[in-house]
Amino acid sequence: MNKATYILIFFCLIVYSQESTNDNYIFEGNKKIEQNDFIGAEMDYRNSLSNNPNYPKVLYNLGNAQYNSSAYDEAVQQFFRTQKF
Repeated sequence: MNKATYILIFFCLIVYSQESTNDNYIFEGNKKIEQNDFIGAEMDYRNSLSNNPNYPKVLYNLGNAQYNSSAYDEAVQQFFRTQKF
């Protein structure tokens, strides 16, 4: 194989690994919501947003976690951010 093929494969692997890391944060956040660990879920959702700051599903989940931990003002902000997308 030539050098360009190796470079293309390398970049594809990097992109795939970032997506799976992002999905892991979402999955872990969802598990923590089920366990009523809203602060832990918020941390996982924020980590996910650091990779993709405009992901509506995560913004909505973050708003729910904040609402359930009585951070109502922050939750409203997340819900408004969700509506933009």
